[in-house]
Amino acid sequence: LLPHSQKDFITNCSCPDWENPCKHIAGVYYLVASQLDQDPFLLFELRGISRQKLLQELAKTPLGKLLSSSIQEEKIPLNPGTSYHTKPETIPASETIDLKEFWHSHHRLPENPQLVKSATIPAIVIKKAGDYPAFWDQDTSFIEVMEEMYQRVRNKNAGML
Repeated sequence: LLPHSQKDFITNCSCPDWENPCKHIAGVYYLVASQLDQDPFLLFELRGISRQKLLQELAKTPLGKLLSSSIQEEKIPLNPGTSYHTKPETIPASETIDLKEFWHSHHRLPENPQLVKSATIPAIVIKKAGDYPAFWDQDTSFIEVMEEMYQRVRNKNAGML
């Protein structure tokens, strides 16, 4: 159904651009791709298989029957809404507003923030890539270099808390 390479496309344009695909052919490619996004069954029609014939062929097997039943276009009834937006409720404010109570509530913030527990496995994301990933062209271990970097960042940020 799908082309394997650019050689599967036979294209020709009368414009003076010698490059293939030219901007006109590329425009056709984008248009066809946009149409395929809207209706994927157009791909079968481009290959000479109509939607009805595809449904008939699918109905010959049990799995095909299941697939063809999901392909059938179902009309979903529309339920009209009363409004696009939620209407806010009005809640009356209390008569006595104490500004000191507002700004200095009974609930105080903790004096010291809780320290974040360090990772149980340092540099786990780096270790998933392996010791010598494809982009690493050094003789040293990538994991060791990154563990040292993580440790430096951890030590530098420890004084900020």
